Amino acid sequence: MIQSLRKIFPSLRIHKAYNPNSEDYCWFITEDGELLSILKRDLGNKDKEILSVFLQPIQEEFPLQTENELVWFNRIFQNQAQEDKEANPYRFVYFDIEGESVDPILFKSAIEEVFSREIPILWKNKHEGVIIEDKRHELIDYTQIIDVLMSDLYVNIKFYVGQLHEDLSNIHQRYESILATGKLGIKLVKKPVFSYIDILPHMILQFVDNKVKQELVENVLKDFKNDKETLKMIETFINCNLNISLTAKQLYLHRNSLQYRIDKFIEQTNIDIREFHHALAVYFALLSLGEGS
Repeated sequence: MIQSLRKIFPSLRIHKAYNPNSEDYCWFITEDGELLSILKRDLGNKDKEILSVFLQPIQEEFPLQTENELVWFNRIFQNQAQEDKEANPYRFVYFDIEGESVDPILFKSAIEEVFSREIPILWKNKHEGVIIEDKRHELIDYTQIIDVLMSDLYVNIKFYVGQLHEDLSNIHQRYESILATGKLGIKLVKKPVFSYIDILPHMILQFVDNKVKQELVENVLKDFKNDKETLKMIETFINCNLNISLTAKQLYLHRNSLQYRIDKFIEQTNIDIREFHHALAVYFALLSLGEGS
């Protein structure tokens, strides 16, 4: 492919590192992670549209890459991770900005104001990307900052907080995995901030036949499958770790009223959602019902 493109665009060059200060070039990444540049004067608007179909553009409206971002970029896309013998434990955090995209420069400024330090961000496009944290600094609890960010930026944001990794092995694969899993989680998980543990049940259900899901709903939820009030109560009860008092508080119910409704569900289904394994079955039934609706 590269040779074919070079016949059309003689100025095409392959690079080992991205130079964001080179204003005369348009930059692209291939599916194999190769970094390309083509002189802007050789590209019309139509050319850019066609190239963007099978190459990932590095768009000009993004903030210039910092030295730290360039290090991570090279580790992920230029296979330079092997040269870093003593890297700190790190994690990827995927983010998705719902609806209209926000100015990447404004987003980066808001993030760094909350973190009180420079934060590496690798953008996929104007509404999604990956934040990189390492344990030189305290890891951020995104549940505590998301409301501030959404209020400051006037947008809805979701974060998928990845696992902590101790080394840089398979870093490109981990990057691709955080993107793929994050995209799936955005569609399926209701929480604005979610982790691998939150999305795992959804991932498991991706391999379950729709007929089996329907049987799960029928066998577990039974006559309650269309009772939205009861389903909401059960979902809240499970999300509150089977804690009656906390559930009653969240639902603005008297504890005795909640207990009565739970007892009624147990009596009619013969499933005791106060027990972990029973609650787990109900949880999967609720997810199956949600995915089918």
